[in-house]
Amino acid sequence: MRKVSMYLVGIGVAAIAALAASHPASAVPIAAHGSFTIVPAVGAGTVTVNIGNITLGTTSKTEPDLVVQSATPNLTLAINPGDSVTLSNTTLPVPPGTAAPIAVNFR
Repeated sequence: MRKVSMYLVGIGVAAIAALAASHPASAVPIAAHGSFTIVPAVGAGTVTVNIGNITLGTTSKTEPDLVVQSATPNLTLAINPGDSVTLSNTTLPVPPGTAAPIAVNFR
């Protein structure tokens, strides 16, 4: 019986080795799409604007240290809630109007 169990262990090890060889550990490209929300980190300070208060004359805002608050499932492979966020420039332009998109680069 001992010999049979050793053969079974050997077969199991060979099967695992064959499976590992047939599926190499390489990254599979994934089309990342979705959205994530960033907020100031706890205790990091407040968001400020160039003229003190948000008005129609506001042209820029400065962000303190930021963290990810939430991300859609497709992005959680790389971006998770609580991850720190570093903007390429902490002062962001505020375009005139409402709901106007702006491009932001992350480092």
